[in-house]
Amino acid sequence: MAKPAEYAPLDNDDHEHQCRHCRVPRTSRRWGALPLLPAVLVGTLATLALVSSLFAIISRQAGHRILPVVQTGDDAQTGLPLHWYNGDCGSTPDEAEARGCFYNWAVHVWLPKGCYTDQDVADAEEMYRGRSDWYYRVDGRNLTMDEVRSGHYHNFTCTWETHMAHCVYTWKRLHRALLNPESKIDAYTINYYHSEHCAHLSTGTAKHDENVLFAKYPVCA
Repeated sequence: MAKPAEYAPLDNDDHEHQCRHCRVPRTSRRWGALPLLPAVLVGTLATLALVSSLFAIISRQAGHRILPVVQTGDDAQTGLPLHWYNGDCGSTPDEAEARGCFYNWAVHVWLPKGCYTDQDVADAEEMYRGRSDWYYRVDGRNLTMDEVRSGHYHNFTCTWETHMAHCVYTWKRLHRALLNPESKIDAYTINYYHSEHCAHLSTGTAKHDENVLFAKYPVCA
């Protein structure tokens, strides 16, 4: 916080000494303050302008967060959440790539341009770096890291640690969006149910169960 300006009090003794021996005509005493009025007016207007500018800056920084609509319910056939599919990137890897979308392989979502940042890309690289003990299995076969990056799968089974890391990096993405109201965010990342699910997962009750991660195609706003 900036140090408040310090104002020295007027030296009343000096002021009185200067005027004690002065003979000021009545007309001068009556109208002497008039030359100060323009300065006071200008100062007041400048102060109002400064306050208005600061308010505008604060308002822009606060912003107005527009969140994507999270479609409720599950698909009748797959049982998977409806908001996972039919978003800005379609519902398949081919549709997503045709629309120029990017696969965030930490959060496991296909995202349109403008809905991800370089930090999201760095997070994915960081999440998987040096994880030789993790596996990503589809139909009994372990995916290569390039295949995991590609997003060309419906889902894969993984370790509890992989699943938990996915949760943490999803929260990290959410936190960045909260700090920057002008950034875009997807419906999967903001969904409270996912945070609730991850909080339950963190207790370790599913540590020895089969963990599954899905590729998703949410809307972004």
